[in-house]
Amino acid sequence: MNAPAIGPSLIPGVYYDNLQSGVDWLISTLGFQTKASYNGPSGEPEFAELAWGNGMIFVSRTPRTGPWAKVGKTCICLVANSHAVEAHYRQAVDAGARILRPLRRSTSPAFPDGVMGFDLEDPEGNLWTVSEYQPAR
Repeated sequence: MNAPAIGPSLIPGVYYDNLQSGVDWLISTLGFQTKASYNGPSGEPEFAELAWGNGMIFVSRTPRTGPWAKVGKTCICLVANSHAVEAHYRQAVDAGARILRPLRRSTSPAFPDGVMGFDLEDPEGNLWTVSEYQPAR
C-alpha cells in the first residue's frame, strides 16, 4: 500500500528552557491544544506538538549542544478572524500576558485597509502576533 502524498507544510518550532511552563503558557494564554507530548529518559517533558486552529507548532526543550542549540528566540504569527483575534486578546490579558502592542487596527502597504491584531511576549522572550491578516496564496 502506498502512503498518501504529503504536500508542502510549514511547522514552526519554539524552544523553552522550561518546556512544561512554555506549553502551559501557550495553552492558557493563546488557546493552543496539545496533540502529542513526549517525555525523555528522565521522565521530563522533551517535545510537544500543539495545535492552534488548523495550524501546528513543535515545542521542545532548549537543546544545550549540537546545531539546534544555536537557535535563538522566535516570532510566530497566528491568524484568525477579527472576532477570534479579539477573544484571544481578552484571553491573553486575563492570563496576565506581557502585551507588547495592544489590540489595534493597523495598516501597511500589505494591508492598506487595516487588520486587527496584537503582539505579546512569552515568559522566555519569544514574540507572538495574533492577527486577522490573510496573505494571498
